Amino acid sequence: MKILIADDKAENRYLFEVLLKAYGYEVVSAANGVEALEMLRQDRVGLIISDIMMPVMDGFKLCRVCKQDERLKDIPFIFITAAYTSEKDEQFAMSLGADRFIRRPIESDDLIGIVKDVVAKQRAGHTPSLPAQEKEEASYLAEYAERVVSKLEQKVNDLEVEIAARKQAEQQLNQYTEEVEDLYNRAPCGYHSLDKDGVFVRINDTELSWLGYTREELVGKMNFADLITRDSLKAFQECFSHLKEHGSVLDIEFDMLRKDGTVLPVLMNASVVKDDNGDYLMCRATVYDITERKALQQELERQARTDSLTGISNRRYFMQRAEQELGRSRRFGHTLSMLMLDIDFFKAVNDNHGHAAGDMVLILLAKIACNAVRDVDVLGRIGGEEFAILLPETDTQMAAQVAERLRQEIETASVPIEQGPAIHFTISIGVATLRDDDAGIDALLKHADQALYEAKQTGRNRVCIANAGTHPMPAQATEGGACDE
Repeated sequence: MKILIADDKAENRYLFEVLLKAYGYEVVSAANGVEALEMLRQDRVGLIISDIMMPVMDGFKLCRVCKQDERLKDIPFIFITAAYTSEKDEQFAMSLGADRFIRRPIESDDLIGIVKDVVAKQRAGHTPSLPAQEKEEASYLAEYAERVVSKLEQKVNDLEVEIAARKQAEQQLNQYTEEVEDLYNRAPCGYHSLDKDGVFVRINDTELSWLGYTREELVGKMNFADLITRDSLKAFQECFSHLKEHGSVLDIEFDMLRKDGTVLPVLMNASVVKDDNGDYLMCRATVYDITERKALQQELERQARTDSLTGISNRRYFMQRAEQELGRSRRFGHTLSMLMLDIDFFKAVNDNHGHAAGDMVLILLAKIACNAVRDVDVLGRIGGEEFAILLPETDTQMAAQVAERLRQEIETASVPIEQGPAIHFTISIGVATLRDDDAGIDALLKHADQALYEAKQTGRNRVCIANAGTHPMPAQATEGGACDE
């Protein structure tokens, strides 16, 4: 059987290899989780033995990735660690699907016994019991961060107590300091401490790399508030006051400024450290980079308001913007007009050239319309080949001019296709201006739609204007050719 050893320390990998080969096992090794995954996907392995704390990808993440991979999930997984030794660490490791959790140091015979037992159970069809429902990503990340930060806080607390109580035992203290600093600086989250004035007392390498500063530039020199964007500064100041008064803050979101001026969205938890007299000594904060989460949130919001084909506003977002413009128009007494556009003989485009060509026509129309209107105007795709343009502070005459100019631009445009002549198409446009007795945006939309209907009925490729009554009246327009049939 081939066993994979994942450990960032070369001496540990060597000892494992010597011991396991003595019992007839074939051994391959990796210095981190990423190297281990590459080996697993290229080689057939019967057992994984992994350290937890490793660079690039640690053991927790390696186990989670393996158990989520259909090709790797059935390979037995053993954790062996000297750093993560609490019951909660073991519970978290086992919840990821590990078979065993071993604390260092361990006797060679005991280790071999565990390996044999795990292999035997795997061959007998035994698999570790997993939760009834796989952990959601957010839940996994929260628990993962909790384990790492909990260990970090424990080590840092131990270190500070040791420094204050026992300045002797220099050799032991130096060794311990190196271990803790390594854990502190390699944490997957930012970590810093501030004095009562908000000046940096310490900061880990992770957060420094995010911000682009050196430790010498920040510690003892720069106030944390100097790294907060203007929009977030008031919220941070209130948060810091609350922290000093109540002792902790949780899940505070704000934007930090990197050295190069770019913005870093973060989520922060912080707690106060007090001296023996109960007075404020400093605060410790855990900082999470939420750039990806924010980007995903913004993308989802964009998708919710955008037509996926043309990139302009979809019907729901168009109506939302239209209601806002309606309120502004009535509040300030401005005129408000709307254009309703429909592609003439669009069905013929789809029937004769295919839906891909029809999509190209829709995209070109949206592009031309975007270039034809102002930034304050609102353009949206209302239906299949139907578009609407809302024109704030625009009367009927001006709206009709915009419509006619757009109609002419569309009439001269064309969509090239691979086979056959380019597709020429035209549009019909209905124009309406908000009336005093209109109940809402639906009424304006209805008037523009009635005018569009009139344009369709009277020959297409023209602009019609809804008059002050209920019937639309056609504007002067040059009739253009219909689309290719």
